[in-house]
Amino acid sequence: MKRWGVATLVLDEDEKLLGRRLVQLGTGGTVSAVQLSADIGIAADQLDRALNTLQHLQLISWQSRDGWLSFLLKPDYSERLGPLGFNFHGVRLESGKRFNVPCAFDYLLLAGSELAGERVEISDSCVHCTARIRVVIDQGRSLETDPKETLLFRGGG
Repeated sequence: MKRWGVATLVLDEDEKLLGRRLVQLGTGGTVSAVQLSADIGIAADQLDRALNTLQHLQLISWQSRDGWLSFLLKPDYSERLGPLGFNFHGVRLESGKRFNVPCAFDYLLLAGSELAGERVEISDSCVHCTARIRVVIDQGRSLETDPKETLLFRGGG
C-alpha cells in the first residue's frame, strides 16, 4: 500500500480525472465550477463530492464562491499519490465485476486472452485532454468505441 499510495485504491475514476484536470490547470488557481464539471464529464453535485475526497486525502485544498472554484494542490500531492498518480484503466465485466489494471495494455491483453470469451467494457481517458474513452469488446471483437475516433491497436508478444 505504501508503494502505490492510498489514492490508487481509494479514488474512483471521476476523482482521478478531476485530480488530473487540476494538475493540468496548474498548482493552484481559480476556475469556473461549471466549466470544470464539463471538462471531466460529471454533474455539478458530483464535483463537490470529488473535491471533498481529494481534500480529505490531503491532495488539494479548495473553496467555492459564486460558481468559481479556488484550488491549491498540496506541495506533496504527487508523493501521496504514488507512481500511478491520477491514472486509471477501468475494466467492467458483463457480470458486473469491476477492477482496475495498472497499464492500458494489460486490459487489452486480458480482453484477448483470459477474458476472450466475455464481454468487457473498458473505461479510460486521454492523458492529454482528459476526454473519457470507452471501449466494449465482446469475445475478442471490438463492438463499441466512444469517441468513435478511438484507435485500438491489437498485437502482443
